[in-house]
Amino acid sequence: TYREIDQQINDKGVALASTVAASLDRVLFGEVPEDLKDFDDDPEMQEDHMEERREQVYKKLPARFNEIITRSKGEIINVLLVDFKGNARLSLASGIESQQFKLEELTSFKRDDVEISEGRYTAGEVKNVRYRLYSRPIDSDHPNKKVQVLLKADRIDEVTSNLGTRITLITLIGAGAGIIVAVIISMVLTGPIRALEQDIAHVAQGDLDHETLPRSQDEIGALAHTFNAMTQNLRVAQEAAVARESLQRELDIATEIQTKLLPERIPQIPGVDIHSFYRAAKEVGGDYYDFIVIDQHHMGIIVADVSGKGVPGSMVMTMFRSLIRLASVRNSSPSDTFRKVNRILAKDLRRGMFVTAVYMIFDVQSKTLRVASAGHNPSVLYRAATGKVELINPQGIALGFDKGPIFDNHIREQEIVLGSGDRIAAYTDGVTEAMDEDGEEFGDDPFYELVRDKATLSSKDFVAEVVKTLEKHRGRGEQSDDITITTLAVQ
Repeated sequence: TYREIDQQINDKGVALASTVAASLDRVLFGEVPEDLKDFDDDPEMQEDHMEERREQVYKKLPARFNEIITRSKGEIINVLLVDFKGNARLSLASGIESQQFKLEELTSFKRDDVEISEGRYTAGEVKNVRYRLYSRPIDSDHPNKKVQVLLKADRIDEVTSNLGTRITLITLIGAGAGIIVAVIISMVLTGPIRALEQDIAHVAQGDLDHETLPRSQDEIGALAHTFNAMTQNLRVAQEAAVARESLQRELDIATEIQTKLLPERIPQIPGVDIHSFYRAAKEVGGDYYDFIVIDQHHMGIIVADVSGKGVPGSMVMTMFRSLIRLASVRNSSPSDTFRKVNRILAKDLRRGMFVTAVYMIFDVQSKTLRVASAGHNPSVLYRAATGKVELINPQGIALGFDKGPIFDNHIREQEIVLGSGDRIAAYTDGVTEAMDEDGEEFGDDPFYELVRDKATLSSKDFVAEVVKTLEKHRGRGEQSDDITITTLAVQ
């Protein structure tokens, strides 16, 4: 590593500087030899002899340190010997004089008695090479006397470069391995998701019979099971929607047929004002009203209510309509007409079903009404002369309860003579039992008062006011039952 190489270079530089310093001849840097002390009185002569001996030693030094330099394997750039005057006297390794070195010191620190400097040098054609310079004084009294060992430090750059390469390589290998692992994990994890996505696409195209195959026991597998359940529910819902659509078409047809069975127009009789209103609670209803021409002087007015609503009620209503029309032919007695209808109807109705009805036969010449009621709501008669209302409710039980004797014995008629301004209103229980959103019914007495208060209006306006009042009472509540109103007023 970088730190290990740095430590090795420093260890080698310090050792070389110490070895060279210890191996130097004392002639170069030591005291004056004994044989030259005779020249103590003549320093110049003594120095000349010392310099001559130094030169001889300098010549022998390269051979002495050649083994050290050889063992350095080219790591020693140079070994400089600096004399006591601070002059570099000898370059042992490179043969380049010290003056030819251009050193650029970058950092400097000390280890034991060796000063270590680091920087870059230029020597000849060699440019900008990293170095380590190890300087060790030879004589503590003369710090200028020192050995300088210059070592190559470019291995640090090599290690740094190799380390960067290794890091890059390891990073690339790690990234590649990560990508491979990610792809494998993606295939393992997202494979079931992609398969589920394809199954969803099949279902989205309308193939509700398609099912996905759970490919794992984890959340994706649970999602696949949920998807299959959802697809099955969608298939059931679609089948139910198709069935509802088919039923709705059939109900629309039934509504159209039932509408055709009701009177297309109101009879126009001189001196008599007649009007009617009908609204079913569902697509088809069990209420029924009709105007039946009996002969030139008599007209029948029927208002009926079949137990139950919807399709069963509408079917019974259709059967009752046919029977009442058949039994009314040239029959001016409403009670007799009911008896004939009940004998047939009671045989065909299932247990629990019945029909209540009020049947009025109006004599257009005498302005009289003959009224029979088969367990129906009382009709309301307004007398213009007194400004009061009367309830017309002859005895009778609902059609369909009994096949003959009991019904025949209980049915009665009531004859009423109408004066100018008098009004009679026949209705079904959907009027008085109309409920608001809290379930409170409109009630009988409020309806009787409403008839009295609005009796002087035209029949059309009278019916409109009744309907408006009922809707106001109902508010946001749903219509709970079929509503039918028929009224007749003598002008």
